[in-house]
Amino acid sequence: MKPTLHLVGLPHTETTDDFSWCAFTSLAKTFATMMTRQGYEVILYAGQKNEAECAEHVPCHPARSKKFFVPPWTQKYFAPMNKRVITEMRKRIKPGDLILLSMGVVQLPISNSFPENISIEIFSGYAGGTAPCKVYPSEAWRHQCLGWNVGKAGGDIHSCIGWASDVTIPHPLDPEMFPMGDGDGNYLLFIGRMGGLKGEGIAAQVSMATGIPLKVVGSGPPPALGEYLGIVKPQERARLMGAATAVLTPSQFPEPFCLVAVEAQMCGTPVLCTPWGAFTETVQDGKTGFRCYSVDEFSEAVQHIASLDRFYIRQRAIALYSTEAIAPQYDKYFARLPKIMKIPKHMDLCALHSDPTSNSWMPEKIPTHRS
Repeated sequence: MKPTLHLVGLPHTETTDDFSWCAFTSLAKTFATMMTRQGYEVILYAGQKNEAECAEHVPCHPARSKKFFVPPWTQKYFAPMNKRVITEMRKRIKPGDLILLSMGVVQLPISNSFPENISIEIFSGYAGGTAPCKVYPSEAWRHQCLGWNVGKAGGDIHSCIGWASDVTIPHPLDPEMFPMGDGDGNYLLFIGRMGGLKGEGIAAQVSMATGIPLKVVGSGPPPALGEYLGIVKPQERARLMGAATAVLTPSQFPEPFCLVAVEAQMCGTPVLCTPWGAFTETVQDGKTGFRCYSVDEFSEAVQHIASLDRFYIRQRAIALYSTEAIAPQYDKYFARLPKIMKIPKHMDLCALHSDPTSNSWMPEKIPTHRS
């Protein structure tokens, strides 16, 4: 019998397309629908409005403005919603149910309130996770977090600890939301948060070097070059991606996943990206795009875009990242967890998992190889 899934959203958004500028909210909406169709009872604790499919939608914070907003990622800001979620969850939760958290330490009070149930950080695209179990969107990011945790604790690579309760499952996308495009727009496209880390300045330089117009979508001050379109909903984003010659994601940090890169490929559009982070897994160099080290390499790659098979790009993205491909991976993970998490009732799971170098009890610790 499948466990009931208690999925917790975020306090500054609602699970609707109006808030698609928040990647974690978009993921919660897609995930709830995906697992409902997979036969799970999904109880969604979120805002006043909801467009996700679920067994029950439980409003846990007041209506929010649709305007882009970066919240304070603090327990104080999350406290009112956490309190409401805990109250409502107590009325519904049963032994064996799973608690799925959209964010890390800021939702820790929810995990702590239900020590008899397994809590999972379901979209762990950030560092410093605190739930007993975590789903990473890429192997690159899981490795990054393991190294970060060990470095923070003052250890070395030989003190890295792998957890049988963690897993890597890519973020899911609905192919119907990102249909095949024809790339006839004759423009380059950048979609992302402005500020430098996502590389909008590099995209502008590539546009200047190649003479191909640049369209820019996202929050924050736009670059000096390019047609700025602001924040757009998923349908318009998919249309822009499908018509683009290429989508540029020249991120200057190791991306945990980068939904934009996978959305573009699902539309059949090649991606030009940097050669680190999740791009080493999501972008097949020379087949679904090009991984580039410099502006010169990005500009040269643009000249080779026509050689790529847009139909192949879309089919690979569907095979790897569609909801139909991802849902069975969660099925397998959820079925495995009760066997792994043999939890003594008197132990605080979150405390045990918060220190990666701890010698305390842990579920099926994977031995570290030592040379």
